[in-house]
Amino acid sequence: LPQAAQLQLQMLERLSKQHADQRNRDKPVPPELAVFHRWGQKLHDAILAWVEEEDPFHDQLALDCMALVSIFGVPARSGALRDYKWGDEITILDDGDIQFEIGTPEAGASKNEAYAKFLLSDLNTIGQTQLLRPDLVASGLKTLYEASDKTGLVFSRTANGKSKFGAARLRDAFKGQQLCIGEMRRRIETDADRLLEQGTLSAEDRERVTYVSQHTVDAADRDYVQRDTASDDQPEGSAEDAQPEGDNPEGQQRV
Repeated sequence: LPQAAQLQLQMLERLSKQHADQRNRDKPVPPELAVFHRWGQKLHDAILAWVEEEDPFHDQLALDCMALVSIFGVPARSGALRDYKWGDEITILDDGDIQFEIGTPEAGASKNEAYAKFLLSDLNTIGQTQLLRPDLVASGLKTLYEASDKTGLVFSRTANGKSKFGAARLRDAFKGQQLCIGEMRRRIETDADRLLEQGTLSAEDRERVTYVSQHTVDAADRDYVQRDTASDDQPEGSAEDAQPEGDNPEGQQRV
């Protein structure tokens, strides 16, 4: 391109980046990670205390576990986990480790279906920082696995894995706690960035947080990492996870 045209393109690119940076700075500060973790710990306690005779419908156990996995292991979008199947997206291996394979390789870097394949044990060093808690995810998922028929949907309302949760069910569970999945994802990416700067998280594990969140680096930096957190405003929810998704009447039940 001629110099004048190239300079014009660069000017537009820089203005676009400045606009995106300002938009990110203007977002309300998400709650501290401890807020999400307190609820996650309560969910974990409830999962381990679950008794089939007292909750024969399996519904609450699966919903609690879905939220637990989202908070402590795979910070997925609100509707993503509802399609997970045993042996496909989540596989409990013979050695006790758990394999996740989510998204599709063909999707590449598309925002909603970015491919990620990893072992839960890959998150162990991140777990040492308490940013994620793979130990809680492991015990929660194994409890759910033993309570199901181990086929079909992982997070099903029934143990046979044939009754999918409504699209808004997980999001509504967060809302019932005055929390938002989008805010949690922003907090995790923001804290991961801070831990990297402090030297507490390695560069490889920093990227692993973005990887298991199914973000691209560009999307993580542009939409999720909030480097100016001086504001004390309360979160109002991200556009991504706050849009109505629809659900059946059962979907109004809170975790």
